[in-house]
Amino acid sequence: MAGLPDPGIRGPLGGCSGWIRCMWSGTKCWWRVDRSGRWLGSWDWRGSRSASTWTRRLFVSQIVRDEAGVGDQAARLRRLRALRGIPALAVTDQATRLAGELVRRGALPRQATVDAFHIGVAAAHQIEYLVTWNCKHIANATMRGTIEAICRSAGLTPPIICTPEELPSGSST
Repeated sequence: MAGLPDPGIRGPLGGCSGWIRCMWSGTKCWWRVDRSGRWLGSWDWRGSRSASTWTRRLFVSQIVRDEAGVGDQAARLRRLRALRGIPALAVTDQATRLAGELVRRGALPRQATVDAFHIGVAAAHQIEYLVTWNCKHIANATMRGTIEAICRSAGLTPPIICTPEELPSGSST
């Protein structure tokens, strides 16, 4: 699931790699601390900035809920519990069309169609930040320009795609 790494993910040497363990731990901390400020999710994040404050509201898409409900039962229950009470954004026709364009025009490979839907839902709902640990297909600097151009050609503002580490802390600096 984008955004909630699972410590059960196996690294190339067996067991959970140190980087994944660190990422998972940091995300749990980010989720616990920043969720109280009503961050976005998946993660689709709607933020507005005034001169000195951030307003945050946390959202997920139904796709995130579906992804959270797959896999190991204990992990699945933890993920679904974490999502409880967070409003889900619908997969609209506009989001579906954008996801299709992202794949058709080569911004994301066909096997990453679900990832294209994360971007499509965020853009269709005017989410400012799409927060994810998926650096292969979503938070990928080499794909970012193409993703943004396709969103704009569809008449949509692309979300700012970032990892939780990159998300503004709320300060105006």
